[in-house]
Order: sequence, then structure tokens, then C-alpha cells
Amino acid sequence: MLLEDLNLFLGRKEYYKRVGKAWKRGYLLYGPPGTGKSSLIAAMANYLRFDIYDLDLKEVQCNSDLRRLLIGTGSKSILVIEDIDCSLQLHNREDAHGTNDDDKVNFFLFKYNI
Repeated sequence: MLLEDLNLFLGRKEYYKRVGKAWKRGYLLYGPPGTGKSSLIAAMANYLRFDIYDLDLKEVQCNSDLRRLLIGTGSKSILVIEDIDCSLQLHNREDAHGTNDDDKVNFFLFKYNI
């Protein structure tokens, strides 16, 4: 299903241009550590023959920092933002009994540009 979606997207460049939309695609991957999120991203990059850029939001202090980092990515690229839930400092990440590593969920947000 994912390969069908990637192939459909790759074949619709002219459609995006015609309707005036940026030609990009995004996915949100989530789940416990070790469930294959990073492996899936690597497989997609290999399939598409795209570069991977890892964005650490802790290094972004202002909009111009983010803009500079995004401009530095190549046109055929996958941008990965790991642990976005931690970077956003979400509240109530612990229950009354403390944290349990088995219950933690890591988020990966990525998009690719062509």
C-alpha cells in the first residue's frame, strides 16, 4: 500500500504544478522503539533514491534557524524529525506511577521533496 502511494505521488508532478500546490508528501510514523520506523524510512529513501536529512528540533532556536536548515536540504530528500513529541515538550507524558519504557511512543515526522 505504501509503495502504491509513493508511485502514485511520483507520477503526479504535473498535477501538483497545474493546481499550484507544492509537490511534497508527508507521513507520521509512531510506535514503541524498535518497531521499524527508521528502517522503513531507510527503505523508502533507498527505493526512491533520495537523501535523508535528520532535523534535530533542539538545535532550532528561531524561525530563521529552521529556514536555514530547510533550505540546505536537497530537492530529492526525506526530512526526518525524530521524537517530535519530546521536542514539543508535551505535558502529561508520565502517569501517576512514573514512566514505563514499554509504554513510551516515539514519533517520526518526515516529508520528501522532489
